[in-house]
Amino acid sequence: MVYDHFQVSNYGLAETTDFENFSVLTGNESVQINSEHQASHGNVIRLEEADFQRLNKAYGKYEFAARHILGGKYADPDIQAFGNKFYIFPTSDGYANWGGTYFKAFSSTDMVHWTDEGIILDLKDVAWANENAWAPCMVEKNGKYYFYYTAEKKIGVAVSDSPTGPFADLGEPLVTDEDIIGIGRGQIIDPYVLIDYDGRAYLYFGNQNMFVVELGEDMTSLKGEIKNITPSENPTGFIADQYMEGTCVTKINGKYYFSWSCNGTTDENYHVKYGVADSPMGTIKRVSDGKENSGDLLLEKDDSQGILGAGHHSIVKVPGKDEYYIAYHRFYMPGGNGYNREVCVDKLIVNEDGSLEQVIPTTAGILNKVTYNGLDRVFVTPTVYEDNRIELKIENLNDTSLNGTIYVAQYKDGVLVDLYSTEAVVNRGGVNYIGLDIAIEPQNEVKVYLWNDLQQPMMEV
Repeated sequence: MVYDHFQVSNYGLAETTDFENFSVLTGNESVQINSEHQASHGNVIRLEEADFQRLNKAYGKYEFAARHILGGKYADPDIQAFGNKFYIFPTSDGYANWGGTYFKAFSSTDMVHWTDEGIILDLKDVAWANENAWAPCMVEKNGKYYFYYTAEKKIGVAVSDSPTGPFADLGEPLVTDEDIIGIGRGQIIDPYVLIDYDGRAYLYFGNQNMFVVELGEDMTSLKGEIKNITPSENPTGFIADQYMEGTCVTKINGKYYFSWSCNGTTDENYHVKYGVADSPMGTIKRVSDGKENSGDLLLEKDDSQGILGAGHHSIVKVPGKDEYYIAYHRFYMPGGNGYNREVCVDKLIVNEDGSLEQVIPTTAGILNKVTYNGLDRVFVTPTVYEDNRIELKIENLNDTSLNGTIYVAQYKDGVLVDLYSTEAVVNRGGVNYIGLDIAIEPQNEVKVYLWNDLQQPMMEV
């Protein structure tokens, strides 16, 4: 801080780490800061949001307006990490009866600043639906991006070569209400897709009931039977504070963490619960006591901050790191409701006992930048032979060479049991192969890590 030393007609220089105690750098004079004096000659400095929050926490004198990270009214966010960027794919909100007709994509390199990538799918280009564009999700497989979405209470799928589109719809709905006759009840909404360790993909959806079905290899067809796996003591009916909608499934340390929203989205008490399963098909158990078809609280409103209707979320793992973040919506601040909502992101903590720490929603969201070094579009396809030898097919669509050490780790119940490293990558026709004699036990998790010459992790698959 530069100040006018009036009595001796010169200037002084002081520094501070807390804006309360100042050390003078020019002489022996002291500096006193007294906010009770009448305000006069002063200056303004610009602070990054993280610095402002830190100072405001210490002093607690100023209100910090809610930060609208996407710059408007959006809901039902699907958050993903593709290449070197994070993406959010939300419902476009602010319409009566949730009457939106298009989907947008937002990207970020740090999870703090988000860029509007524009419309990636408009229902005017969808032959079988005209309105109610809701709750999408996206996955990447074999170099293609698959966009699953709700329209007119049916589930559709569109395909593109890029997460920012343009997307071409399949031409007909993937799931309709006729598909659940005799299985359960509720609207055909809120798709979520999980690609498992073995490459098999599962589609989750539902309202009042949670359904799951395996997807075909083409990612645009159904394989097998639809199953009702509702985490409720009354799976064919509706009970408040039990499953309503918005299924999300996250793989953490070899377990499947199911999370979902309870109550209705117009209810300020809308909230999120979670449970864990040993299979992508359930059965879901409460982490706290192991009770089947139940869940523990993960996220709810915070009246003290004016945060209402917190729910309909998704979870992303930062590639190469044991860090997780949760995206969700709340009533728009100020003055929002169940038709006027906004997207938020906060950190998700996984405790050592496998439980998820309850998320305390914030008005500001993520303020410290979150980054990772990723190789854009890397795919690993394992083949396990009868003699327990495993071959890993590694495809990198941007670079046919992989410069770094490959580590292959095997986990059992989340605990590392074997670690192998090799630089013996064989390139055949632009595709890299690694052959390792590894005995893989059933249900174990295998992760592939690529490290660069600076011994920094570049990618976890």
